[in-house]
Amino acid sequence: GIGYSGTGYMKDWMSQPEEWGCLDMTMMTMEMVYSNIAGGNVYDQARVDAQVRAYRTSIREIADHASTDVETEIETDGETLGYVTTDALTRTSDDLSFLDSDGRTVVDEEEYGTDVAASDRETVSFDVESGRHSMTVHPHAEPRGNHPAAGLADAALVAPDGEVVRDFELVSEDRVGGECCGMVTWNVTDPQAGEWTLVVANRFEAPTRLVARVSTMGTEGGGPNPDPVDAVGYQQRAYESSPFRYFEDLAGELETDPVAYTVEEVARGEVDTDHLVVIHDDGQDDNAYLAALDAYVESGGNIVLTDTAANLLPKLDSDLAAGVSADDIENRGRTYREPERSDDENAYYVAHIGERNDDHPLLADSLDSQQLLWHIAGLGYATNKAPMTLVDREAFAATDAGVASVAGTTSGLVSAGSRTRAADDATGIHFVGSLLPPAHQREIHPFGMMSYGMTFFGHIVLMNTMGFEQVRTVDGEVVKRFGWDEFAVEAEDPLDLDFDRETDASVYTAGQTTRQTITATTDDAGDAASDGRVADTVPGSWNVAEDYGDVAGVKQLENGRQRVVFESAADGDVTYFAKAPDGLGSTGRYEFGPVEVDVDGEWRSVGGTGGTVSVVGVGT
Repeated sequence: GIGYSGTGYMKDWMSQPEEWGCLDMTMMTMEMVYSNIAGGNVYDQARVDAQVRAYRTSIREIADHASTDVETEIETDGETLGYVTTDALTRTSDDLSFLDSDGRTVVDEEEYGTDVAASDRETVSFDVESGRHSMTVHPHAEPRGNHPAAGLADAALVAPDGEVVRDFELVSEDRVGGECCGMVTWNVTDPQAGEWTLVVANRFEAPTRLVARVSTMGTEGGGPNPDPVDAVGYQQRAYESSPFRYFEDLAGELETDPVAYTVEEVARGEVDTDHLVVIHDDGQDDNAYLAALDAYVESGGNIVLTDTAANLLPKLDSDLAAGVSADDIENRGRTYREPERSDDENAYYVAHIGERNDDHPLLADSLDSQQLLWHIAGLGYATNKAPMTLVDREAFAATDAGVASVAGTTSGLVSAGSRTRAADDATGIHFVGSLLPPAHQREIHPFGMMSYGMTFFGHIVLMNTMGFEQVRTVDGEVVKRFGWDEFAVEAEDPLDLDFDRETDASVYTAGQTTRQTITATTDDAGDAASDGRVADTVPGSWNVAEDYGDVAGVKQLENGRQRVVFESAADGDVTYFAKAPDGLGSTGRYEFGPVEVDVDGEWRSVGGTGGTVSVVGVGT
């Protein structure tokens, strides 16, 4: 499996097609929030009763759902869908380097243990050779008596250069969970050679022995792909993966089946559908192709750009595409043109919409808690490696034609938005930062690859870009419709906002103070600073010094972070100080930013203004 993404479990096997030797069943995994090992495994009648009643209710509901006839269809009001294909997104098992190589895969596994007193912390160090393909580290507690897990802990993994590359908080604003023992398993691609350090803080109210199982894998003369037989004892399953399978699977669900067009067919003007979805930037240097896309938009067609297709925006001459340059596009993580690149630390834990505009039609009939656009595991992506293509918010808003509106941002950059002909016209150019990336073959995947992993939320967003309505029928009765009833957006204010961030260090010890300086670099940003409309977002566990620097006030946010609002600054520079958290669990990486600006009473995140610092506790 990859991290905590749940591959290899029984439910995953049961849900795969029968031709793969599986059961082709609809599966669901329910995860209970209450941990049996919290609080020293002391029996709590009220909590156990709530847990039992929750399970009983869930089992009854699942049984009822399994015996209910549920059907779905997608109503398009007679409109048609086309999509642009390319062979560049296809991945097959024949591509794997070990199949045509005499090289071998080497796996080294060691365990390192340490005794940790109650509510204390310890470190474990180990060496990693150069040239390793990947490393897996699993800290866990040894069983004690009849108790399966003798410890609960915070943990952090520190690279030889001092950077905290992975961290885990038992209780935090971004609770992840663990596979066993209440902890987590980390996968590190291309680990640095040298001495690594695992920092563990025991949260259990008793001494415990914590063990780190460290596994490194390398390929010797076999190219970038490890042989799963050598690595885990499984033969490689043959597969062919293509994200265009998503559109093929829509056949029969729409009133008219989707139509596939090649780049060459688009260039010849052969597109004859109302909507055209593009998920790649092949053809970006083909003038005939770009001219045909322009002509399609200008003739009233509706284009949806997702994933790396956003790189086409600066290439188009349509008025609805104007104002976005190549510098305004950020390809986070590897692209399909760089399948083996591993220096993708700017990728995301998962592809998601971070800050939602719930009034935008693209998010209609989705829950305000839904953010995940596609699942990583079935496509071979490790956590923290999910690619997204994002657009600068101010550039996206700067259009003289039509109306630009933002449905969602991620790290202050546009991850979903529309440039439509009018505020009440749903046609034009829509954009979603990531929905249908190609499979990634670098990590070991003996059981093959899925072709796409789009979530229901991602599916809702894509259908909403075209105004299609999903209809759910239970026992012959329509119980739910997903889609907007009326398209209506508010134009984004095209401000030119940008800030620089200066930090006095990148690594701190527990309890140290950071100095953060935010400098306005554009006129609009300077005006906002002068008016006292600038703020920064800070991790909730850091203590902001409200009596020093240019702090006007600090507000606690619902997501567990803090908003530091600054006083007016005529010179556009603001500074504040924040103290790193103390205690055993302080070691880890912390995100500062993005900077925010108050625009007409709403705080707007400014992309590219964040920064990461590491805290390494004393004694490491």
